[in-house]
Amino acid sequence: MTLFINSDALSAKDLPVPQTFEELLVTAKAVKTNGMSGIAMRAQASGNSSPPAMGFLFSYGGAMVEHNRVAFASPEGIAAVEMYGQLLGQAGPAGVGSYEWYHVLDDFLQGRTAMAIDSSNFATDISNPAKSRVANQAGFATFPHLAGRGPVPFMSHWQACINSRSRNKRAAFLFLLWATSKATSLRTAAAGLATTRVSAWSSEGFKKAFGPQAAEAALTNLQNADVDRAKAVLFHPQSRLILDAFMIGVNEVVNGAKSAKDAMTGAAERANAAIRG
Repeated sequence: MTLFINSDALSAKDLPVPQTFEELLVTAKAVKTNGMSGIAMRAQASGNSSPPAMGFLFSYGGAMVEHNRVAFASPEGIAAVEMYGQLLGQAGPAGVGSYEWYHVLDDFLQGRTAMAIDSSNFATDISNPAKSRVANQAGFATFPHLAGRGPVPFMSHWQACINSRSRNKRAAFLFLLWATSKATSLRTAAAGLATTRVSAWSSEGFKKAFGPQAAEAALTNLQNADVDRAKAVLFHPQSRLILDAFMIGVNEVVNGAKSAKDAMTGAAERANAAIRG
């Protein structure tokens, strides 16, 4: 997850790029206008919308899953979701409760939001004048953090797998070795695509294709991420159920239907009951 900035919108208010969540809230509210939201993030009541909100949860010191139990109703989790709800409720776009990644990206490309938090992969579209109205004023920054703590953005990736029933496992394995090799990764990165290797993310070819500021922000966010906390939910047998429950709760907070405490407590209870069942 990366923070995207419309530098013109912030400059008009003489505001720096926010670093903490409190600064993010103050900035988002200050730059919001009738034609531009202060910030856009996913808030749809579906697990697919969970990545940005999970970054808030992790950065506040919370976790999605601990010891095979849903853990996002902790004090840290409640505080994180409360901040997420304040940001979108007070400075988000109209109808943000239905927002998925493509709504967030489109708002930023069209100059309808001053800031956004979503996938680092959006950088190539954002910096492309053929697709983006804000290509020349777009900035890329590290994920915000809680004062006194380091940022812990959510990280994830697409996976290539070998079917257990494959009759060509050796050939498939050799293909994956080639596809993820250093040499192939460098070529892939030079096309502006993120790979599995830090060396590729750090390469000059990637910086040129992705944009130096976007590449630096993405690599910093990747290195700040907590792989174990991400894997605990992504690789859980009931991952989809947990992610859906979490985002139903987040959606209730964003829409003002429930307090963060009530929404997260109820969501966690329902998810844990389903896991036990």
